[in-house]
Amino acid sequence: MGIGDYQGALKDYTQTIEINPDFAEAYASRSRARYLLGDYTGVVEDYERVAQLNPHLAKSLTYTCQASTDLQIERKRFSNQELNASYSVILLNDNFNTFDYVSHCLKKYIPNMTSEQAWQLTHKVHSEGKAVVWCGCQELAALYRMQLSGAGLTVAFLEKEYSPCHVT
Repeated sequence: MGIGDYQGALKDYTQTIEINPDFAEAYASRSRARYLLGDYTGVVEDYERVAQLNPHLAKSLTYTCQASTDLQIERKRFSNQELNASYSVILLNDNFNTFDYVSHCLKKYIPNMTSEQAWQLTHKVHSEGKAVVWCGCQELAALYRMQLSGAGLTVAFLEKEYSPCHVT
């Protein structure tokens, strides 16, 4: 395998995973190769597995935020019913995270989240016990849920069948 041979790397990491399906570093490396090849759905799938196996390693995969943005752009090109299914990421209140920390996490992991929106959602979660912080396709909803959860926030995930979704 030569330098820049991402297809070869993808094949090698996949073989490694077949031999040892609990090897988080192989999923992380394959995720990077997939990112460089433009397979953003694959990035999200591997990220989820890394987060299950090694949450600390998952936090270091910073390119997953860019991949999620790229996947979001890619998804806008399609309009079939499966891709338009709406999934909500719901942030739940807890007794240990500060307002500043929750707001910071929302801005860090939810694309296009402004400081004002993050602060309003944080207050809503505190006063009402929960708030929808993002909705869209399943892959991205799963990624954002994993990232927020990995940061120590309490998050739920809900499918809304083919209906418009509004961040509350």
